[in-house]
This record gives sequence, structure tokens and C-alpha cells, in this order.
Amino acid sequence: MIRESKPIFARFPAILSFLPFTLLFFVPLILDQLVIYNLIIGTFQGGCIIVALLIFTLSQFSGKNYKWHILGTCTALSSFLVFWLSALPEKILISEVLLAIGILFLSKGIKETKLN
Repeated sequence: MIRESKPIFARFPAILSFLPFTLLFFVPLILDQLVIYNLIIGTFQGGCIIVALLIFTLSQFSGKNYKWHILGTCTALSSFLVFWLSALPEKILISEVLLAIGILFLSKGIKETKLN
């Protein structure tokens, strides 16, 4: 959706959109490295929030239904806040579950706006 909103000369190949998912294959290699692991998790969470805000903005300008986008953005933001500002011992599990739920909400919102 964000790629299609750009002019044709500014679009990058669609295959490059999936490049961040290659990092998931290397996460087991860095589980013992706490600093690198936190950096990657923070990057994923922050990127999710930024993309969610961009998608929400595009949906709002096009006049489409954006309730799932708001819900997904709020869930991703709460995941980010729980991970970085909480002192709970289970904060990693809670933040990863919240991030996964936020991504699911955003995916549902994107699917609904594409179909309408």
C-alpha cells in the first residue's frame, strides 16, 4: 500500500519489501547477545509503529475504514512501551505477543482496505 502510493519512478522492487524478514533467520544466532537482540527487537517494534502510522495516514486520506489500523497501531505502541519501559520479569513474552497481535490487526486492516 505504501509502495503503491509513491510515484512510479520512486518505487523500489516489491521483492525488497521482504528483505527485513531475512533477519528472522539469524535471530537464533544472536540470542545470547543481549545488546544485539534488543537492538533488533527494538528496530522491529519501532518499524512496525512507523509503518502502522503511515498506513493509517494513507487510509485516512483515502476515506477508508481504518479502525483495524488504529487498533494495530495502539497494540504495537503498547508492545514497544511494555518492552522498553516495564520492569516486569515477563516483559519480553508480553511485548512479543502484543507485537504479534498488532501485526495481525494491521494485516486484517490492510486486507479489508484492499478489498473495499
